[in-house]
Amino acid sequence: LKAQKEELERQLKIATMKEILKLSFAEVDDLKLKVESISEESLNIKERLIKKQFLNDLTNFRKHYEIILNKVHDGISIPEIKFLAEDLKEWRENYEIKLQQIFDFAFLYQSQNLLETAKNRAQKIESDLNKIKKSGLPIANLEKLFKKAKTNIDDSEI
Repeated sequence: LKAQKEELERQLKIATMKEILKLSFAEVDDLKLKVESISEESLNIKERLIKKQFLNDLTNFRKHYEIILNKVHDGISIPEIKFLAEDLKEWRENYEIKLQQIFDFAFLYQSQNLLETAKNRAQKIESDLNKIKKSGLPIANLEKLFKKAKTNIDDSEI
């Protein structure tokens, strides 16, 4: 009975570790896609180097997870799993700092792209409002709403 309990605990720890690694792979892969999607044209030389370094870091993070996953096999003992889990926990403390920097970098450029899209759409709407106004239709409410939206877009640039 004790052996069955230990085997069940071991299997549970293996499954848990594999699930943690699966989620970690997804986290790295998702962030890598976000960084890769940042247009090179929107970056200066220094930012391009930062992007390249961050992509390299993400590749290395994935490799680290693959090394750990290769150590998690059906014959692994409970003490070995505990050691791997503790090692992963310690490694992630430093990783989390770097991951936040990469996330901030990706978020900054995604936000800039969203802002640029909003500005372009606002210009199109303004053009359409001017056409409607010239046709003689009442647009006072639309102008008021547009002015508020344009102010919000302008404020977000600061």
